[in-house]
Amino acid sequence: MLLATTGIALALCGAEGAEALITPPTDYGRSYVTTAGGAGNEPVFWLESRCRISDPATGEVRDYYQCASCKSEDTFATHDLFLDPNYDFLPVFSGTESVIFRRRLPAAEEYRQVVPDSPWGAITPLLRTAQMRVLTTPDEVVAAIGAAVPIVCQTELRDEVSGRTAVIEYPVKTMNMNSIRRIYQVDTGPVLLPDLTVPSDQWSASLRLAFIAFNEDGWADFVVDEPTPAGGEVKVHHFSRRLHFAARNVILALDDGSLPWEAPARAAKAAGD
Repeated sequence: MLLATTGIALALCGAEGAEALITPPTDYGRSYVTTAGGAGNEPVFWLESRCRISDPATGEVRDYYQCASCKSEDTFATHDLFLDPNYDFLPVFSGTESVIFRRRLPAAEEYRQVVPDSPWGAITPLLRTAQMRVLTTPDEVVAAIGAAVPIVCQTELRDEVSGRTAVIEYPVKTMNMNSIRRIYQVDTGPVLLPDLTVPSDQWSASLRLAFIAFNEDGWADFVVDEPTPAGGEVKVHHFSRRLHFAARNVILALDDGSLPWEAPARAAKAAGD
């Protein structure tokens, strides 16, 4: 699998010791997964999040690329392009396996399908990067939100028994804040939530889709997509199962010169010139 990267990336530390968990961080507004083509189709998928699982006992490290959801379709047909009944289609790629999520109505057993390689041949993650700054205080986070700059988060989970870790990286689509109280809360997704209690041959089959929320470092809450009762014996896929994990959260903001604390540095540089 070829990993293509373009752009410039640098994690700037807002305080001594602060650093990104994955470097370079991804610019999700410009990152995609391309395919070599298969069955007459070469789809391109927008990258929505990624998850890096590491096992210190074996030395194995695996990246999963979660792409944006689309709808089931009759590709290149002359009419009636959407299938009936329709379902959500979300692909996840790695260097060894692909995972396809199909969210049908009602919930069906073939929700998660693990397949070798990719249904569309070889994949190429085109990970474009940007210069980003680690935000280390609530004041910096609130300032970045107020400046409406793109924000990317990296959340690290750890299984204390096996020592396995996962770093989930994702763009923040919704960020709550109170500028008077100087507080914030991330609420975004979907992201990939792995099961770190299982060995690597089960990583793909145990991946879950979830939304993530946190408002400080040290922990993160997830709400997981799973079959949920909808009346009688009917179940639908819904983000309903709540989970809480100890976590390390790193918040990064696009460092493009528009952040408020950069103004004095720009002024000083201009005066020196």
